[in-house]
Amino acid sequence: MRAASNSATIVDTELPAGEALGTAEELEIYPIDSPTRDQLAALAVIDACNTETRRTKYRTIIDMGVELGFDCFRDSADGKARYGKLRQHIIEPLEEKSYIEVDAVSSKSKYVSARASGRQTLRAFRHRIEDVIQELEGRSGPTIDFELDDPTATVREWAPQATGSGD
Repeated sequence: MRAASNSATIVDTELPAGEALGTAEELEIYPIDSPTRDQLAALAVIDACNTETRRTKYRTIIDMGVELGFDCFRDSADGKARYGKLRQHIIEPLEEKSYIEVDAVSSKSKYVSARASGRQTLRAFRHRIEDVIQELEGRSGPTIDFELDDPTATVREWAPQATGSGD
């Protein structure tokens, strides 16, 4: 960290702006670990299919995943192979990050729900699956209840509007 200086700095306006700044200091890098597109889309499906009268099953995620074109289901045959792909590529990674909760009613019946952190992650990375979100919002009905708010809407609402007066 640099000590504050009491002397005024004279900036030569003839120099390009970048040269007047002096030396640059390296900043810490904090990686943002984004879920895969399939994982984000699965979070959206899970959240959409958990309604007041219905809970999301593995089978629902698989069926909608095939319909929506999840990459992890492209090369797998029907049946048990898709359940393995679902667990390996979607369920286990999301569960490890505490984005979802799996409720095993029996060995064959498992329900999945999104946790608050999963819904926040979905909001944060919604831009990566906008097509899936629009598809799910268009299907709202008795089996799907999905309306994901756009976190950038608040920013756009409060952003200063251009007046066009040329100020």
